Amino acid sequence: MSKVFICAAIPDELATREEGAVAVATAIEAGDERRARAKFHWQFLEHYPAAQDCAYKFIVCEDKPGIPRPALDSWDAEYMQENRWDEESASFVPVETESDPMNVTFDKLAPEVQNAVMVKFDTCENITVDMVISAQELLQEDMATFDGHIVEALMKMPEVNAMYPELKLHAIGWVKHKCIPGAKWPEIQAEMRIWKKRREGERKETGKYTSVVDLARARANQQYT
Repeated sequence: MSKVFICAAIPDELATREEGAVAVATAIEAGDERRARAKFHWQFLEHYPAAQDCAYKFIVCEDKPGIPRPALDSWDAEYMQENRWDEESASFVPVETESDPMNVTFDKLAPEVQNAVMVKFDTCENITVDMVISAQELLQEDMATFDGHIVEALMKMPEVNAMYPELKLHAIGWVKHKCIPGAKWPEIQAEMRIWKKRREGERKETGKYTSVVDLARARANQQYT
């Protein structure tokens, strides 16, 4: 009685690099593994005669329920990209693809979420979905933490909350440095007022005042140049 065997030919690095060889797989019907291996070698060299000059690793295993299988009597390179040989189970298993974290547009986030992200990660750039999900904990179960109180202080201080993210990051950094870890939002807010007055004083002393309009224009120029 014939069985189905999954057969794969995997070239070594030299053959892949210099000859452009690729791994291929097929499914073969045979009475046992020995016959399947012999049949596979013969069919493979007949279909890929140039493979005689390259080093290949040949794998033959009996088909099992629940494991991926290439089509019978076909040469499938895509199968070898989507599956890998697992020594422990002696079978082919799907390749685990790493989830690519999706970037989000920071400016499109709600103000409280923006603040939470900046407090949690000290940045407003290259924000991913996972970062947003993590930061939102400061608006929920972690509201009573020091970082949660910083977010609350920002939301209750419109004159700072309305600033550009880059400026708010300075304010966040200031209060993290000045306040004790157990500080609540009123103390944090008081320290933010000190930061704001200090910043305004420095602008007056240096004369290098940049208006909100100028900041907006500069930001727009960066985006479109």
